[in-house]
Amino acid sequence: MTLAPLLPLWVAIPLVTAVLMVFAQPLALRRVIYLAVPSLSVIGAFVLLYQHRNHAVIAEQVGGFARGIGISFASDAFSALMLAATGILIIASAWFAISIGEDEHNRFFPTLTLVLMAGVNGAILTADLFNLFVWIEVMLMPSYALLAITGTWRRIGVDRMFVVVNLLTSSVFLLGVIYIYGAVGEVNIAVLAGSAANEPQVGIAITVCLIALCVKAGVVPVHGWLPRAYPATSAAVMGLFSGLHTKVAIYAIYRIVSTIFIFDTRGQWIIVVVLCFTMLVGSFGSLGEQRIRGSLAFQMVCGVGYILIALALAANTSDIEARAVALGAGIFYLIHHMLTMGSLILTSGAIEETYGSGRFDRLDGLQRREPLAAGIMAGGMLSLVGFPPFSGVLAKVGIAQSAATAGGALGWTVIAVIIISSLGSLLSMMYLWKGVFWGPQMAMYRPIGAEKFQPVEDDLVINKKQLLPGAFLLLLSLAAFFGAGWLVDQTTRAGFSLLDISDYMWAVLHV
Repeated sequence: MTLAPLLPLWVAIPLVTAVLMVFAQPLALRRVIYLAVPSLSVIGAFVLLYQHRNHAVIAEQVGGFARGIGISFASDAFSALMLAATGILIIASAWFAISIGEDEHNRFFPTLTLVLMAGVNGAILTADLFNLFVWIEVMLMPSYALLAITGTWRRIGVDRMFVVVNLLTSSVFLLGVIYIYGAVGEVNIAVLAGSAANEPQVGIAITVCLIALCVKAGVVPVHGWLPRAYPATSAAVMGLFSGLHTKVAIYAIYRIVSTIFIFDTRGQWIIVVVLCFTMLVGSFGSLGEQRIRGSLAFQMVCGVGYILIALALAANTSDIEARAVALGAGIFYLIHHMLTMGSLILTSGAIEETYGSGRFDRLDGLQRREPLAAGIMAGGMLSLVGFPPFSGVLAKVGIAQSAATAGGALGWTVIAVIIISSLGSLLSMMYLWKGVFWGPQMAMYRPIGAEKFQPVEDDLVINKKQLLPGAFLLLLSLAAFFGAGWLVDQTTRAGFSLLDISDYMWAVLHV
């Protein structure tokens, strides 16, 4: 017996619970439900991972409808791993929102988060391009509201930009899907497997879809919206968005390139150059920022380049094992980046809650005043740059090894860019550290909502409860380093699952 009939529950439970949360009265009950739903998703994801050792792919037609009419869900090692990682990020962000009382000030905050979670799970599990568009829109609807109800006054203009960018890219993605349907009469991923290389119309249409996804992921030169939009909202929402929105777009790119394009190498050097610039612009872009989360937003852009460059490295070899290792390295980096960025963003949110700002010119000397917060931030920065004993060093080594295996001009170019971008990230994090944690003790600060600056009293310190979510994610980054054997095994299996499209096709088409 497989868990295939239960796959729709990853969408149904968050949606139903989101409705019930509107009517739940005791705050404590709402908080328990708020944390319980993503926790159940993570537990279920690990059960799926275990089942995929014996069943490479499982699939289900929702409601028992025939394929082409009903909604197709499918799970393999990659999707199960993504369900686990996104669920963990939702738990940490919800934990932080509870610690600062955001769920109390904005009653619909948990409801909107659970609807967002349902869209994320649906996008990860769907086996149909049109339904991928639908689930992305389900993700975006609560995201618009979350941007509107949280953050600074800048969110008004930013929300408009976020809506325009995502509506345009979703429209472009839908046009690509319509073009595919007109050419083939199907938009099921299993039916389209391998068709992009053989049918020019499908190849063009899928390329249109990939361009739209690259904008959503924040690939240079269409990345400018991301560093502007994310820091304008609250840290809890930015933590959610950093681990969900861009990562779902990356997941879809991995799925489409491996299944429909089957690593077509046409235009490979153009793709490599774009991704290398993404890594470089993201790593050095932080040097122009004056806010903690603004600086971190550019590092998110840098991480997108690292994750997607693994696809180019996988396409550069015909050896199945080397290709799976390259994909596994990219997936490992994906998980590392979700944990590390989540930790840094939530910890910076705790700093902002206490000191009223994340601006470098309003913060100083927190290294001595806030040793725990400084330690968590230092650990996240070290992981981001690629120092042990955190997951970042293994993530970058994995990409570099795949580049060395690819060899030639492409491989050495990628290695050189990894070194330069790591240096850029190091300089950016040193600049952030100097602005916030180094220097003399702070004398004045302006609390959130206050009109005037006030003297910094000796008892003004960050509430430890607000630091726990960031510390939790940093500990998971440490665990990824010390337990790398297990995690590398899982990510490599996820890489193989992307390559073995025959199992995916059989499971989806014969359900």
